Amino acid sequence: KFLIVACLFAIPALLVSGLFIQELNKAISLTETEKLGLQNLRQVQAISQQTQELRGVRHLALAGNAGAKQATQKLVEELDLQYQQLQKTLQQSSDTNSAKANQEIQDAWSALKKLPENSKSRDSYLAHNALLLQLQKLAIDIADHSNLNLDPQVDTYYLIGLYAKSLPELSSILADTAARGAPYIDTGLLEANEDVLINANVMLSQRDLPKVQTQLDAVVQANPGLQNLREQQQAASVAHLAFLDRTKNEILSTLNQTSGSEYLKAGQQTINQWRDLGITIASLIETKLDQRLQNHLWNRNAILLAITAVIFIAAYLLSGFY
Repeated sequence: KFLIVACLFAIPALLVSGLFIQELNKAISLTETEKLGLQNLRQVQAISQQTQELRGVRHLALAGNAGAKQATQKLVEELDLQYQQLQKTLQQSSDTNSAKANQEIQDAWSALKKLPENSKSRDSYLAHNALLLQLQKLAIDIADHSNLNLDPQVDTYYLIGLYAKSLPELSSILADTAARGAPYIDTGLLEANEDVLINANVMLSQRDLPKVQTQLDAVVQANPGLQNLREQQQAASVAHLAFLDRTKNEILSTLNQTSGSEYLKAGQQTINQWRDLGITIASLIETKLDQRLQNHLWNRNAILLAITAVIFIAAYLLSGFY
C-alpha cells in the first residue's frame, strides 16, 4: 500500500517535471537559434553597408573622380573576401532558401565585378541596387527563420527591431542620397528625375528619424541602464540632420557647394555613426541572449539534479522500509 501511494504521488510529479524540462529545452533551442541568426545577420549587414559604400564610390568614379577610382578597386578586393565568407556561411545551412539566396547573391556579385570600368553610371547603379536587394531579402529571411523578429522578451524585442529593421532602412536611404548627390557636385549633371529621388530621400529621413527616437525611448524604458544608447543615437541624429541640410543646399539648391568627394565622405561618416550604434545594439542583444541561455541551462540542470536527488532518497527509504 505504501508503495502504491508513493507511486501515485511520484508519477504525476515526474510527469510535470518532464514537461517543464521539455519546455526549457525548447527555450534553449530557440535562444541558440536566435544567437546563430544574430551572428549571420551581423555578417550580412556588414557586407550590405560596405556594398552601399562601393556603390557611392563607383558612381563618383564613373563621373571622372580619380580618387574614387582607386578607392573602388580597394573596396572590391575587400568585399570579394567577405562575399566568399558569406558563401561558406550559407553553404553550412540546411535551409533551401539559404542555398537559393546564396546563389542569387553570388551571381549578382559576379555580374557586378564584370562591369567594365567605362560602363554607364545608370547600369552600374542598377547592378549595385540589384545586389543590395538580394542582401536585404537574405537579412529578412535570417531574422524570420531564426525567430529574431518574434523574440519573446521585452528587453530584447525593441533592440532587435532597431537593429534588424529601423537602422538598416535609415542608413540605406542616407547612403542612396549620398551616392546620387556626390557626382552632381562635380559634374552638374543628374539622371532623369534623380533630383526628385534625392528630395524624396530627404523627406523620408526626416520622417524616420523621430521613429528611431521613439523606438530607442522604448528600449531605454525597458532597460534603464542603456542611457548611453540614447546619447549615441542623438549624436548620430544631429549628424544626419546636418547632412540633410547640406543636401538641401549643395544638391537641391546648388548653394555653397564643396566637392563630390567631401560630400560623399560626410555622408559616409554619418552612416558610420549609425553603424557604430548598430554594432553596440547587436553586442547588447548577444549579451542578453547569452544570459538568457545560461539561465535556461541552469534551471534545467537544477531541476534534473533535484529530481535525481528525490528519486535517490525515495529509493533509499523504500529499500530501508522493506
